[in-house]
Amino acid sequence: MVSEYEEVIEKIVNEGKIGNSSHQNQWTFPTNKAKDGAASDFSLKGELGKTILSKSDRMIDEVFKYHSDNVEEEKAKWKEVLKKYNNIIHILNRQYEFGEDNILEFQRVVDEYNGEWAKLTGIDGQTNYEHFLRTGHVSHFFYLYGNLYKYSQQGFEAKMNRIKC
Repeated sequence: MVSEYEEVIEKIVNEGKIGNSSHQNQWTFPTNKAKDGAASDFSLKGELGKTILSKSDRMIDEVFKYHSDNVEEEKAKWKEVLKKYNNIIHILNRQYEFGEDNILEFQRVVDEYNGEWAKLTGIDGQTNYEHFLRTGHVSHFFYLYGNLYKYSQQGFEAKMNRIKC
């Protein structure tokens, strides 16, 4: 059942990519062979992150097919929190200068997202990246630099190294 699940998730993520399923540009489900094939951490940066977030509703539907209790409620929570996270990423990539109202709205969105994320993931979901958002460091950078887009190649993801899932 695990390999079937991995195959379905791989198909969802790779849908629309050019090349056959064994091509090097196809994403493969990360597993930790040392831990009996358990899922490994993976990065959501760059195009892969955008792809996964854009298909997260379908992936959540697939994940919850194997659960029976409170499925619809849990699916809705995960879909909503990932929609909020995706919104944060879109805000971070905006190319205009952020004024005080934009910065306050951004932090409000982050706080709303983080409250829901923490309820769903507990301590395991509180990465350095989450800390960076939650504590207002990003908002502070907006105050200092106007936006992060112009620094995105050198800074934000490079500084945080990667988002762990």
